[in-house]
Amino acid sequence: MDINEKYLQFIETLYIKNASLLFHYANIVLSNASLAEEAVQETFVIACTKQHALENSPNPEGWIMNTLKNVCRNIQKNRNYYLTRILSLNESVLGTTTLESDNLWETNVQDFISKEDFMILKKVILDGYSYKDLAKELDISLEACKKRVQRAKQRFRKNYDKITHEIDSRDRI
Repeated sequence: MDINEKYLQFIETLYIKNASLLFHYANIVLSNASLAEEAVQETFVIACTKQHALENSPNPEGWIMNTLKNVCRNIQKNRNYYLTRILSLNESVLGTTTLESDNLWETNVQDFISKEDFMILKKVILDGYSYKDLAKELDISLEACKKRVQRAKQRFRKNYDKITHEIDSRDRI
């Protein structure tokens, strides 16, 4: 989709006018400045891809705020998805629902994902790294970082489903 100059100016004006408020909101919701910054950026990426919806909105600032709320909700939902699975894996294998015994659950999780995947997921899910922060630490591009996280999550989900199925089968016997 080609974005015309007029729309770019419209987006830029919305950004300049609302960025501080949006960042403040996201920072409160996510309790992490880097993730808040990423959420605001993602909101404006969505605004660029949904030009028609934003231009036709009777309240563009409200549209942007609602989009940010959805982005923040998705970030939290995604994080909670992996946290609950890590905890449930911890409980089914180790008999504990806490992450206090770091070495035990780290060893447990690393048994079914690579050390690199584990490190990536730990930093993003548990430590709250933004993609930007992780990319900088790994000395890779932002897009490469996003792809690595996506692939690590896919492998985690695949192996999680496999191991929980094995545990369920074993428990039925």
